[in-house]
Order: sequence, then C-alpha cells, then structure tokens
Amino acid sequence: VATLVLVVLDVLYMFAVCFFSNNIAIAVEVVEVGSHVVGHQPSMLLYPFTTVAAVLVLSVYFVFAGAYIGTLDASAIDDALGNFSEYNVTEDLQEVAADYGAEA
Repeated sequence: VATLVLVVLDVLYMFAVCFFSNNIAIAVEVVEVGSHVVGHQPSMLLYPFTTVAAVLVLSVYFVFAGAYIGTLDASAIDDALGNFSEYNVTEDLQEVAADYGAEA
C-alpha cells in the first residue's frame, strides 16, 4: 500500500516538475544574476546585517527610554513639562489615587 502511495506521489512530482519547468528556469536565471551581482559587489552580503544591527540599536534605545520614562515620578514629569503644558500630572495622579482609595 505504501509503495503505491509513493509511486503516485512520484508521478505527481514528475508532472509538477514538467508543468513548472518554465518557472524553474526563471528561478535559475534569477540565481545566476544574483551570483553575478554578489561577484561584482561582495559588500551587498553585509547589507541585511547592517539593517538588523540598526533595528537592534533602535530597539535597545527605545527600551531604555521607555524604562526611564516609566520610572519617573509625577513631580519630575511636572518639572520637565514646565511652562510647556497646562497639564498637571501630580494633581491628576492624586485624583486617580483618591478615586481608588490609595495615596499617590
């Protein structure tokens, strides 16, 4: 039984190869052109790694910035905003704490 299943799969595979032979030829040509580009500009191989490195650096920066901002107390935020905002974080946090029965 397993032999018949494998024979059927093999025949289907052969039909697929014959049916997609044009696409396979195009894929081979694309690989050849890519190899010529890498042959003329080997530095192209480093491009994906530089992109990943830049994304990692930015991610680390935003994680540290978020952690710093997240650990600020309300008075530090009020001092940082200064005259730029009418928003008073300390008073708002005290109101929220009072609503929940806690102290800010």
